[in-house]
Amino acid sequence: MRTFHSGGVAKEGGDMTQGLARVEELFEARNPKLVAEISDIDGTVTIDHDNSGATVKVTAHELVEEEYYFGEDFELAVKEGQQVKAKQILARNKKEKQRITSNFAGEVKRASNGMIVIKDVEKRVYEYNFDLGRTILVKSGDTVKIAQKITEGNLSIQKLMQIGGVLAAEKYIVDEIKSIYASQGQTVNSKHIELIVRQMFSRIRVLDKGDTEFFPGDIVDIITFKKENDKLLSEGKSSGIGERLLLGITKISLYTESWLSSASFQETVRVLVESSVSGKIDKLKELKENVIIGRLIPAGKQYNIINGHIAPDDDEYFDPNAYGVDTSETHLKEVAKEMEHESDF
Repeated sequence: MRTFHSGGVAKEGGDMTQGLARVEELFEARNPKLVAEISDIDGTVTIDHDNSGATVKVTAHELVEEEYYFGEDFELAVKEGQQVKAKQILARNKKEKQRITSNFAGEVKRASNGMIVIKDVEKRVYEYNFDLGRTILVKSGDTVKIAQKITEGNLSIQKLMQIGGVLAAEKYIVDEIKSIYASQGQTVNSKHIELIVRQMFSRIRVLDKGDTEFFPGDIVDIITFKKENDKLLSEGKSSGIGERLLLGITKISLYTESWLSSASFQETVRVLVESSVSGKIDKLKELKENVIIGRLIPAGKQYNIINGHIAPDDDEYFDPNAYGVDTSETHLKEVAKEMEHESDF
């Protein structure tokens, strides 16, 4: 039998079954039963115990600068050099009745060109309260890094993305799934998992449209959004502002460019009504929609030969302008920066 057995005491919040249940939980981006607390900053740990439990304090090593972005419709409520309190209004949109507030007290270092930068006046201190029985993985005097686990349990992927960034969340999902298969004596190449994880992080919600053709609230492909912004910046126009989303594989299937593909999966009536009202056009770019209507799928050498994309005697073909391929200088710099940190992505 190719099964590995591990002994010892069961971990707090551990799932005895693991296997496909845990894989599904990760790919659907669900919160685990017992969520592990993670550090919001790089800092030093101090722990206080009492009868009700324990309080973990993490004090930052240095003063932190935080950035806030706003659109053209927002009016500034602060100016450079001004001292602000926590939850103070920084900018407001009177038409939409929206406002941006500060997370911490500090001094405004910059307030222009759609961005407000606030630097802390004193070092931040985060407090985490735990009941008796929780297993704390750190002790007083320890140095922790941002997004490091403080207690036993599984991480919330949404929170990990907000605090540690997209790359940390992607790496966590890949490592967790590989460890599950490894516990059963199976090896899976990272690239297969990374393809799925890439799709989970491939959407962005538009917050401010700028001069783009999108609308606030639209959920669009991140490569399309970046290309549109690069084009507008090169023309001296205003770029859009968006927030990166993490969607489970079931949800991400409903946000494809093709309404035929989306409608054939789930929520058929909603997808068809929304597509007809907004006048969507399906350009039949991907595989699934072409299979549905019985057309030749847009893949393989023969397809490229028939459509004149490749000569019959050519061995290789790569179109840098193809949909879903980002070869912009900005993206290549991002990839180079990520590669410095020993990432698989």
